[in-house]
Amino acid sequence: MIELNNIIQKMEDDFSINKNASIKHINSDNLRLPFGLPLIDEMVDGGIPRGELTQIFGPHSSGKTILAIQLIKETQKNDGLCAYIDTKDKLDLGYLNKAGIDMDSLLIVNTNVLEDISEALLKMIKLKIDLIVLDSTPLILENDLDSFDDKDSDNNFDTSNKFRQLLNLILSNVNKKQTTMLIITDMMQSMKGKGKYL
Repeated sequence: MIELNNIIQKMEDDFSINKNASIKHINSDNLRLPFGLPLIDEMVDGGIPRGELTQIFGPHSSGKTILAIQLIKETQKNDGLCAYIDTKDKLDLGYLNKAGIDMDSLLIVNTNVLEDISEALLKMIKLKIDLIVLDSTPLILENDLDSFDDKDSDNNFDTSNKFRQLLNLILSNVNKKQTTMLIITDMMQSMKGKGKYL
């Protein structure tokens, strides 16, 4: 509890978070985190793999966030500690309550800055949080979406490079701590008519 409180206090100074999270961890024998939805769990061999990064992608408003919330709910049922990084600042806390989410054991961070997300992720992984949801790909990428086709753009290269570094940071740390990462990715439409996943 001391470690958790210290980390939460530090994160409070930097981010808007739910500070009431209490520490508890899922059974380490469980190799997957189930959704608690039989048809979906059957499709993904019982759930998403622990200690790895999983991506859910699709069009806007196609149910990705609802599926992530269901995964959080089921993980909490199994004594898992969960965190939610809300880059859109649109997470409906009222809906979370109605969906049966235990708000006292859910750590919520609101930021769309890549550097802040990286810092928050490192602290969460150090805490050995069982499930971290990133919803969705940082808005800094969306802002530059329509110019991604310009390979000579230094700004676009820097943005994509920073995001690549973020993914490498996640992949190199989650497995060591058995933290599971779920990234929600929206399919956006560029001005040239090409679908892009963010």
